[in-house]
Amino acid sequence: MNENKARIIEKALALFIERGFNGVSLTDIQKAAGISRGAFYYYFTSKEECFGDCVRSFLSEVRGGAGGKRTRAATLKEFIAEELEKMAARAGSYRLMDRISFFNEARKIIPGFSEYINVISEKESEIWERVIEKAVKDGEISFLIPYGETARLFIYHADGALLNASISGDMEKFYSRVKKGWENIYNMLKK
Repeated sequence: MNENKARIIEKALALFIERGFNGVSLTDIQKAAGISRGAFYYYFTSKEECFGDCVRSFLSEVRGGAGGKRTRAATLKEFIAEELEKMAARAGSYRLMDRISFFNEARKIIPGFSEYINVISEKESEIWERVIEKAVKDGEISFLIPYGETARLFIYHADGALLNASISGDMEKFYSRVKKGWENIYNMLKK
């Protein structure tokens, strides 16, 4: 992606998450990115298109995008550590309730957004499944339940911890809850 377009998306994303789609004007985006109106229209046909690119960029960072994320981990334990590292790096990037509002707006504004999320979630599950299948074949963990269900144990635990943190307003505990939960799931599966 072009460096200028990436900067516009970065600045617009922060505005959209903080203020919501309707709370951000083209002028706001121009000022934040330090560009002219013409420069904005060089990269985007509308604020909606810019918003869509911001959503896809954010999802790519958070969930690995529709193409799925790659792993350099050789074991399930290393994969878990890698995922926790990514999670910790993003932990303070935006307030959780702002993120939830942002995605709720995306669902309303972007045609096919729900389907897009389903594709991303399925890809994420497939990656976990491959890592878990390898861990079983390598003797790292026991086969207790199907790979897909095991993968969803990890994913849904993190999703549940995120939801709990958003309701309680205590994001400080989110990462430690996920880490502890994933360690417990891993230890339960470990031979």
